Amino acid sequence: RIVIGFGKVLFKTHLLDAPMEIRSIPLEGFVQISPKTLHLARIKHALIYFAGPGIELLVFFTIMLLLGGMQQLFTITNDYIRIALQSFAFAALAGAVINLIPLGIITKDGSTPNDGMGILLCLLSTEMDYELWIRETESKN
Repeated sequence: RIVIGFGKVLFKTHLLDAPMEIRSIPLEGFVQISPKTLHLARIKHALIYFAGPGIELLVFFTIMLLLGGMQQLFTITNDYIRIALQSFAFAALAGAVINLIPLGIITKDGSTPNDGMGILLCLLSTEMDYELWIRETESKN
């Protein structure tokens, strides 16, 4: 399941056979996966967790290059566009770093890992963990 945003669901569709929701406030999102095979399952799952912070890091480095390098990120200026780009770059970097700190998040369905914890759990899981997950998913369907 792919969810973009939070708040009231505005639109539902499918993307590559996965249910997708567009919500009213598009400031965050998440993906719930359900593995179907064991082929590289741990790596694929970890990459899905890394996608959010990865995009934020990509935004940071793109803006850094656009501004002319790391030194330009710290240059004091009166140019409002440069200030806005610097601010956006640092916000993206802060978001990536915070999301990569391994934590569990309490939801109405119990505890769920954030991106950092999810990456660690994926890489530390065994193939047997994924076999059980696939069987549980198949039995629900």
